[in-house]
Amino acid sequence: FPVTIALFTRAWVSETLSSSGDDEGLIFVSCDIGYFNSCGLNLLRSLGRIGSSVSVVVHIMDCPQSEQVAVIELARSLSGRFVVAFENCQKWYVDGLEKRVFYHWFRFIRMRELGRNTSRWVWMVDADSLFRNDPGPLLQVAKSSDIAVRGRPCRLHPWNQLNAAFWGAAPSGPGAAFLDGVCGYLASAHNDGRARWGVETLIVTGKQIG
Repeated sequence: FPVTIALFTRAWVSETLSSSGDDEGLIFVSCDIGYFNSCGLNLLRSLGRIGSSVSVVVHIMDCPQSEQVAVIELARSLSGRFVVAFENCQKWYVDGLEKRVFYHWFRFIRMRELGRNTSRWVWMVDADSLFRNDPGPLLQVAKSSDIAVRGRPCRLHPWNQLNAAFWGAAPSGPGAAFLDGVCGYLASAHNDGRARWGVETLIVTGKQIG
C-alpha cells in the first residue's frame, strides 16, 4: 500500500477535539464529496435535529476548495459537535482501482488512525444512514464489548447479516487488534489488485467469524 500522510495525528486531535467528554466515543463518517452531497448532508442534519452530545468527525475525500466553506458552515449551523476534515486522495487511485471502491475501504485506515490517536471508541457510520434518536445511550452500552456491529439476522446473505454500515471498535486491546487485522487485509487486497466492491464488508464479516 502506498505510504499515506497521517491525517488524524495526535497534534490534530489535541487542536481540534475536546479533551473532555465523549464517553460514548466518536461517530466517524467518511465518504467523497459527491456522496456527502447526496446522502451525508441528511445524516448530519438528522444528528443536528437530535442535538446529540456525541462528537461527529466528518472525513470528506476529494472535496474542491470551492465547496469546503459550505460544508464547514453547515456543520457550524447544526446543534451538536461536528468536526470536518478534508483529504485529497486522487493520488492513490492506482492499478485501475475504481474510485468508489477506494472510498469505501480507505475509510477504515482513517478510522484506525483516529481511534489510536484519540484513545476513544470510534463508531463508523455509513453516510447514507439517518438517526431518529440520540445514539449516545446505545453507544455507551455497546462499549462493554471489544467490537460492536449492527446485526441483521433475517438477511439471507452472510455479508448482510453482519455489515460495516454501523460498527465500532475499542481503541486498545482486542478491539484495536481486530481493526489492525481488517486494515491489513484491506491493504493486502489493494496491493494484490483484489479490492472489489464490498471488500470491506466481506473482510469485517470474515474477521468476526474467524
